[in-house]
Amino acid sequence: MKFFTHLLVSILFTLGVNCPIEATPDYTDYLPKYRSQNKNFMLTKIEYKSSEMVIHFRYIASREEENIYFPGSSRSTAWKLYTSSRGASDLIKYARLENIKINGVLKAEKIEAGEEPSFVPRYGEIIRGEAHFSKLPGNIRAINFKASTLGIFSDILVKEDDSPMLGTEEQMKGNENRFDRALGNSGITVVAEGSSSEFATEKDKAIIKAKKPIKYTPKQLNSAKDFDCNTRVILKNVYFGDNSATYDGRINAMKTIQVIVDYMNYHPESIIILHGHSDVLGDQIRNFELSKERVLAVRNSLVLRSIDNDRIRVIAHGSKQPLSNLKKGGKKNRRVEAELVCEE
Repeated sequence: MKFFTHLLVSILFTLGVNCPIEATPDYTDYLPKYRSQNKNFMLTKIEYKSSEMVIHFRYIASREEENIYFPGSSRSTAWKLYTSSRGASDLIKYARLENIKINGVLKAEKIEAGEEPSFVPRYGEIIRGEAHFSKLPGNIRAINFKASTLGIFSDILVKEDDSPMLGTEEQMKGNENRFDRALGNSGITVVAEGSSSEFATEKDKAIIKAKKPIKYTPKQLNSAKDFDCNTRVILKNVYFGDNSATYDGRINAMKTIQVIVDYMNYHPESIIILHGHSDVLGDQIRNFELSKERVLAVRNSLVLRSIDNDRIRVIAHGSKQPLSNLKKGGKKNRRVEAELVCEE
C-alpha cells in the first residue's frame, strides 16, 4: 500500500500537481523481534521517531561486581547498530545513551561522546537504559545491536507503523515480568557481611543493615498499620511445607500479600526488603536454597500483582535467623518477613 502511495505522489509531482507529503508519525514497537544468546538481556521496546530510533533495554547483573561499560565510539566495544559484519562499507550507527538506571536509581542522565563511565551493580540488580540512534534509512528491514560486552542482538526486525506486530504496552510489561521471574536467583540481593557503607546511598545502607540479625521478635502483618520504618514484620499465614517453596495454605497467604500490594500502591515511592528463612533442621546449603526459593515466591506474587520489581529487595538468610522461641525447629521458622525501607 505504501509503495502505491509513494508512486502516486511521484506521478502527481511529475505532472506539477502540489501534493503535501505527511511525515510518518512516531510509533512504538512493544514486542521487538530479534535473536540473542544472552538470557539476562532483553530489548523491552523500540521507539521510532521522526529523527531517531530509541532502543530500550533491560539487563540483570549475573554475577557479583560485574562491570557494565559504556565505551566511546572509538572503541571496538562501542554500543552500536550495524547491518552486517561483512565489511567497513556496511551501515554503522553509534549510540547516545540516556537514563541509565540501576534498580530504579538514576546513574547517568546522558552519556556524551568521549565519556566512558562504568558501573558495578550487585548480583541480581536490574540495569535499564535507552540507546538513541539517528534515524535509519527507509530500506533497512533488519539491524544488529551490539551493547558493548553485554551481548549482541541480531536481526532486529525493523517494523513499520502499520505493522500488526507492534504489540501493546501491557504485553511489554508482561514480557518484563516473565523475564524477571525466569531468572530465578538473579532476583536475590546479596549483601556481604561487613559491607562498607561509606559511599552507599541511604537505601543501600538500610539493605546492608537489614542483613544483620535482629534482637526483637517481629510482629505479624495483619494490616498496613503494622508497617514501621526499617522494622521487620512476619507475613501472617505465609508459610511453607517441609523442603518446599509452595505456600502452605495459598488462599490465606494471598490475603496477606494483598496487604503489601495495597500499601505499595498507596505509597508509590515505597521500597521493601523481603527476608526469606528456613527451618533450622537439615542441610545448611539446602536450607539456604529453600530460603531463596521462598522469598522469590513472595516477590513473584507481588510482581504478578503489578508491583515493580525494582521496588523489591530480597535477602535469603537460610537457617541463620530462627525465631527466638523456635531455635530448635518449628514450622513457623519457614517464613518470609517484610521490611519497609525508610531514610533515617
